[in-house]
Amino acid sequence: MTQPSPNGDPRLVHDAELRRWFVVFDTQAAGWLNDGYTLSWYCRSHYLTVEGSAESVVPTFDDTHPDPTAAAQRVQYLARQGHSSATAFDWMNAPGAFTLWPRACARRARGADRRVRHPRLGRHRPHL
Repeated sequence: MTQPSPNGDPRLVHDAELRRWFVVFDTQAAGWLNDGYTLSWYCRSHYLTVEGSAESVVPTFDDTHPDPTAAAQRVQYLARQGHSSATAFDWMNAPGAFTLWPRACARRARGADRRVRHPRLGRHRPHL
C-alpha cells in the first residue's frame, strides 16, 4: 500500500517499472475527504482505496460505541462519496457498519475508456 496523492496518480513519483505494482492506497478517512485528494481518479482507474478511522470524520463518533444507525450511515457515506473500497473503524457495537455498500464510481464518457491489449495475457486491461 502507498499513500494517495492530491494531484491524481501517486505512482508518478516512483520508477516506471514499479508503478504497476501499486494497486492499494490508504490513509485516514478524514484525510481522504479533507486533504484535497481527487478520489474519483482512484475509483475510475480501478484502484483499491482503504479509509481508516471512520470514527474520526467530522462529526466524530465515540471510538468504540457509536450510535449503530449513524455508524452504518458513515460507512455508506464513505463508500459512496469517498469512493472507499474498504473502511476501517474501531467500533464494536455497530452491526450495521459491517454491511457491504457499493462504491460509487463515475462512469467514463462513451469512447473515453481507452483499453489496450496486454501483450502476454491477450486480455484487455485499462490503459494507465
